[in-house]
Amino acid sequence: MIRKLLILLLLPTAVLGQTEKMHKTPRNYQKTPNWGPNRAHHVQGLIGFGLFMPFGVSARDFKIGTSTDFHLGAVYRYRASKFFNLGAGIYLSSSQIELNDSGMVKGWDGEVHKKAQLLNYTLTLKPFIRLNLSPKRGDYLGTYLDFGGFGSWGFLPTTSFTDKVGGQKLMLRYINDKQHESFYYGAMAAVGRDWFRLEANYYLSDWLKGPANFNLPKYSVSVFFGF
Repeated sequence: MIRKLLILLLLPTAVLGQTEKMHKTPRNYQKTPNWGPNRAHHVQGLIGFGLFMPFGVSARDFKIGTSTDFHLGAVYRYRASKFFNLGAGIYLSSSQIELNDSGMVKGWDGEVHKKAQLLNYTLTLKPFIRLNLSPKRGDYLGTYLDFGGFGSWGFLPTTSFTDKVGGQKLMLRYINDKQHESFYYGAMAAVGRDWFRLEANYYLSDWLKGPANFNLPKYSVSVFFGF
């Protein structure tokens, strides 16, 4: 008799507990995630390679094709609406500008060398607005346009000169060269689709200090791949 009474008393508690469990499980399962390519928040890693272009520079002091930059970073994007997004990227970059004969004689020792390079590493922040051109897409980035700017802090600036004397390769380096500017800034625009991105940067700041009036790159065009 006592066992039957205990069963009758405990049975409602067990049933209520099971009902509560069944309610909670579907609610958590159906919850929409906030992070992802087509969600409110998204982070994408990027690796990129670019070339400095001759546009906007007359009587340039650098070589085309061997003046390059390299980027490794990540981009955070907030989806304010289907069409309008906000974001920012942070990058560790390296730039290498090869001077031509005109650029070599404007500073340092005033001589023409076999090869002269400006090397620098920068930490760059790029805030932007994003226009989403494919709002009715699945859970992937789709096609987009980015417009924004950038600010960079340069560290370990180096100028190097290379020559061949008597069959030997001689190199002269100015490490932490004070002739380099420490901060760079400019405008940025990009078009992308999913993991691929093509980006153009316009430098409003100068690369070097001093009265030598160097004609160094104003534009760079880079290809980025997401991961």
